[in-house]
Amino acid sequence: MMSLEHKEKMLAGRLKYLAERKAFPPKLKVPDGTLTVIKGPPNAPRKSHRDYIVENIAVKRGKLIEAQLDVAIGYKYIDEKGTHIYTKPPDPRVGEYLLNQLIGKPKESIDIKEEIRLNVDF
Repeated sequence: MMSLEHKEKMLAGRLKYLAERKAFPPKLKVPDGTLTVIKGPPNAPRKSHRDYIVENIAVKRGKLIEAQLDVAIGYKYIDEKGTHIYTKPPDPRVGEYLLNQLIGKPKESIDIKEEIRLNVDF
């Protein structure tokens, strides 16, 4: 049986662990190869992983969109004869995704040729 003091220490450790998991600070690699915690102002709230990632993606959104466009269009060069040679062919799924983001996903319609009647007995 555990003592009350031991249970309190376990609970305090568990709460500390959960608090650290909620908001790990981002880390910076310094020239000597070690990782250090990036510290902000002393009273600044700590950012969660999600907030940190969203901020980084927002900063690099232009490069991400350009990369997706490159994949959708494909990588090619033109040889001396004027022939287009793809080093990576266009990816139609990425192109479709980008178009759906731009104009919305098209509605799929179904043509019904005959009337259907269902009889359900309760």
